[in-house]
Amino acid sequence: MDNQPRATRKHQEIKPPLAKSVGEIPDGNIATLRRQARDCRACPLWKHATQTVFGAGPADASIVLIGEQPGLQEDLVGQPFVGPAGQLLDRALAEAHLDRPRLYLTNTVKHFK
Repeated sequence: MDNQPRATRKHQEIKPPLAKSVGEIPDGNIATLRRQARDCRACPLWKHATQTVFGAGPADASIVLIGEQPGLQEDLVGQPFVGPAGQLLDRALAEAHLDRPRLYLTNTVKHFK
């Protein structure tokens, strides 16, 4: 008999489905991926967004910062980290002596909900 509480067992058994199977993940350079993301309808998040918020910065950046999802300001502007989280990020980058234009900034999710 499993000694774990029922809620824990249930939580472990539930795995969210992937939006795309591994064989369907797009490949290509940044420009190709940006075009593919612009028209992506693989999940329902696009329905509430005004546009895709793709990454920004040099493709060869040595540092990549990844947020969870764009916020309202990012959705309206179409750029990552321009709202309140971006202001906080800018202060943190200044304290760390990192130059934002040399970083690649993106989010795991490309649409705001």
